[in-house]
Amino acid sequence: YSGKVWTSTTWALLSHMRKISKQERFSEFNLPFLCIQGGSDKILNHLRILTEQHSKSKDKEVVIVPDLWHALWFDDHHDEVVEMVRTWILDRVEK
Repeated sequence: YSGKVWTSTTWALLSHMRKISKQERFSEFNLPFLCIQGGSDKILNHLRILTEQHSKSKDKEVVIVPDLWHALWFDDHHDEVVEMVRTWILDRVEK
């Protein structure tokens, strides 16, 4: 995908991410998810712990990308991150 993201799509994603990011609600989250985090990220260094320990999801994948920081979408390795997400989604759609 190379087009723009709709504002409503971005709003929906951010809204739901805020809801599930609260630790007390995270234990209720049981849908498949992919968490990609920069290995040098100092802002969200606790996110992978929450995803691995508190989520009931049977299909959860945490990927730590060394040498990347917080803003993965704006990093020089943006294409790699997009490809990880694309592959993850397609693997689940094709099942």
